[in-house]
Amino acid sequence: MLRGRGTYRIERWFAGGVPLVSVQPVEATAPLPVVTIYHRFSGRNTDDLLRLALPLADSGVAAVLPESALHGERAPQDFERRLADDRDGLFTDVLEVTVREAAEVFDWISSREELDPSRIGVIGTSMGGAVALAVSCGHHSPAPKVSVALMPTAPGPKSTIRQEAAYSPRPELCFPTALMIVHGTEDRTAPYPNARSFYDTLVPHYSAAPERLRFVDMPGEDHRVGAYWIEETLSWLGRFL
Repeated sequence: MLRGRGTYRIERWFAGGVPLVSVQPVEATAPLPVVTIYHRFSGRNTDDLLRLALPLADSGVAAVLPESALHGERAPQDFERRLADDRDGLFTDVLEVTVREAAEVFDWISSREELDPSRIGVIGTSMGGAVALAVSCGHHSPAPKVSVALMPTAPGPKSTIRQEAAYSPRPELCFPTALMIVHGTEDRTAPYPNARSFYDTLVPHYSAAPERLRFVDMPGEDHRVGAYWIEETLSWLGRFL
C-alpha cells in the first residue's frame, strides 16, 4: 500500500504548450511514481488539487495536473459564446485536443529526473475521466500502468455530443493497464449506463488478468467526487502503481 509523507512541493511548469501544476512530496526518494490528473469540462486543473493531488503526494507519489485544451490561460476570448452556441461541439474539441496533448505531458514527465516514467498512472474526473480512458487505451509512450476514471463523461448512442467513440474506439488496447471506473448510479450528468456499457466491452479483453479491471458502483450517488471515491482511487493505485 502507499504510505504517507506529510509535506510536498507545488510548482508550475509547461509541457510543450500545455500548462501544468506538479505536486511532489518533499522527503520522498526520487525517482517518484507519477499520476497525471485531468479535470472536468467546467473546471480548472487546480480544482482537483486538494482532493486528489495532495493525498497522492502524501502517499509518496508525484501528481501532475495539466490544464485541458481551451481552458485557463489558453481559453479563447469567445469561449463563453461558443459554450452558449454549441456546447457539444466545444466539449468534443476540448476532449480530442486534450487527449492528443497527453503526448506532450508524458514527454515532460520522461524528461524529469525526479520522476519515474516506468510508473505512470492516469486519473480523471468527469470529462477528465473520459480523457483518462482514452489515454489509457491509446498508443502513448510511456504507457500508463494504472488508470482511474471517476464518473467519466462522454456521449452514448443517444447523446447529442458529436464524437465518434464514447471512450475508446479500440477497447482491446486498454489491456494490460490496470483500469478502474467509479460511477454513481444516480448520475444524470454522465449517465451511468454509458460507463457500465463500456466496462462490459472491456471484460473479454481482460480475461487473462481479470483482477486488473474493476467497476465500482456508488449506489445513490450523483455527479460528484466523494471522500470514499478518493479512498478507492488510492487503494487501486497502491495495488498496481
